[in-house]
Amino acid sequence: STYFGKHFSMSVDGRPVKLTYVGFEKDKNSAYCYFQVDNVVQVKKLDVQNTLLHDFTDGQTNIVHAHISGKRQSTKLDYPAKDASFIF
Repeated sequence: STYFGKHFSMSVDGRPVKLTYVGFEKDKNSAYCYFQVDNVVQVKKLDVQNTLLHDFTDGQTNIVHAHISGKRQSTKLDYPAKDASFIF
């Protein structure tokens, strides 16, 4: 949890939000990590900062999926990219 806290964060409409860790799955060379944010009524813009595993390899690729009110948006972040924004 300390590592995730340093390397993964989100803000909704410009305000930082608290992430709740849901779980993870491992599949060959990939790990899927799941988080949720509670007590948010509406999301217009979701900003994600993701530097997970950037300190281990400069070949890191992180894929971010955002599910908001039944809508899904995704993006791919190839090292050194770390910021993603979603508009809902």
